[in-house]
Amino acid sequence: MTRRADREPASGWVVAANTSAGSVDDSALGRAVVRLARDGPVRVRHTDGPEGVVSVAHELPDSRLVIFGGDGTISSAVDRLIDAGLGDRPLGVLPGGTGNDFVRAIGLPTEVGAATDLLVDSRPRKLSALRVAERFGINVCHAGLGAAAARTASGLKARLGPFAYPVGAGLSGVRQSAWTARITADGEQLTDGELLMVAMALGRTIGGGTDLTSRSSVTSATADLLVSEGASALARARLGAALLRDDPRQTRAVDHIQATQVRIESEEPIPVNLDGEDLGDQTDVTVKVVEEAWTVLAPR
Repeated sequence: MTRRADREPASGWVVAANTSAGSVDDSALGRAVVRLARDGPVRVRHTDGPEGVVSVAHELPDSRLVIFGGDGTISSAVDRLIDAGLGDRPLGVLPGGTGNDFVRAIGLPTEVGAATDLLVDSRPRKLSALRVAERFGINVCHAGLGAAAARTASGLKARLGPFAYPVGAGLSGVRQSAWTARITADGEQLTDGELLMVAMALGRTIGGGTDLTSRSSVTSATADLLVSEGASALARARLGAALLRDDPRQTRAVDHIQATQVRIESEEPIPVNLDGEDLGDQTDVTVKVVEEAWTVLAPR
């Protein structure tokens, strides 16, 4: 029989919860802590942002570090950990947000109790990241209509919860015009014309479960690249409806390939979003896949 001391650090678990996000569910956090405590000692650290997670990682180097939060909280923490040279530090994640798209990508359930049960038996796994300028992301970077939908959805989350993104997509499909842009993937020009959306995806979903692709490529050297062209009101409405129905890949206007790097050059500023974080409107943005950039505690 394997003794507990042989299979876990003496210092057990430390759970970092981002109080500055304003959406920490204390009840769900409590359930996760109780479940983890069956496996070993648990500390809880309430942080005020991603820098606090780095501080916790330095303070308790032998504990298994867990982030409790949504996609933005997890993504920002991973970005800072990579920047601090802690990409090899295994990081557990528990769903504590509205969307929880990343936990879906690594095979965790979105219910915190079930996710905690799997986390206890998880093992370190190297994952890829998306790099946009100096920022690292873990799930999806998208520009155009999808990013505009996320911007619209941000004002609807309080009322609609996980339904905010598909509703925002439908509204953006009606209201938003196309952008004139050039898309280059791995040095090859794909298109130069009217663009509705481009997405570089490691995970499968955005906006709390809206499907972009059929696979999760979080360990891959390539990401799924989706490009939607067209300028007509019909094309916008079709893409908006596809996002609403969770099947953008089924629309005839969407091209789908794998790529390691994509560059978007637009004549006018185009909205850009990385893991739910609004990066503003940009005219030139490059997204690159970085292999084995960080380490997660993932289900077997």
